[in-house]
Amino acid sequence: MPTFCFAKDRRNTYFRDRHSDLSNFFFLVMKNATWLPATDQDIGTIRKLAHEIWPATFGKILTKEQIDYMLNWMYSEATLLEKQAGGHPFFVLRFQGRPVGFAHLEHHVPEKKYLRLHKLYLHPSCQGIGLGRLMLNHIEEYAKEHGMSALHLNVNRFNRSVAFYERCGFEITAEEDIDIGEGYLMEDFQMIKPLA
Repeated sequence: MPTFCFAKDRRNTYFRDRHSDLSNFFFLVMKNATWLPATDQDIGTIRKLAHEIWPATFGKILTKEQIDYMLNWMYSEATLLEKQAGGHPFFVLRFQGRPVGFAHLEHHVPEKKYLRLHKLYLHPSCQGIGLGRLMLNHIEEYAKEHGMSALHLNVNRFNRSVAFYERCGFEITAEEDIDIGEGYLMEDFQMIKPLA
């Protein structure tokens, strides 16, 4: 069963309309959100979220076959546990007590003092209320605490989140086509955000 922030209205007007004062609205969002490092016990939660989020995010961009292939490749329990054990931290965002998003980071990739965002996903039912920006704020704070000078990520060139990243200060620096096997490509932008 999907995890929804607001089961009554996927566009989230149910919550927003009851808090027309935006400063109060975002305070309530932040008050109801928790961002914590993932443990091995959270791997199942991350896998479940990925299987809910990917079809909605990529269903109009990639074939179902490619989505299934990439989920099996990138989100197997063994792969996620290996990344976690290898010092690539995962974080889980919970809203109103429910897991709704996650991130996967790596230090010094592709260059020294860069923090690589391998994965940053938020359930579609929870988008548009400031949680995505909240996740990025936490990641920026983490990067600065660890002496990083920039955030770096790849994003599918046809993904709506490109505009979100640009609004958050990222710039497109390159295009990249990555052969991932079985005849599939990841058609990405590379994006960077320098940290002050």
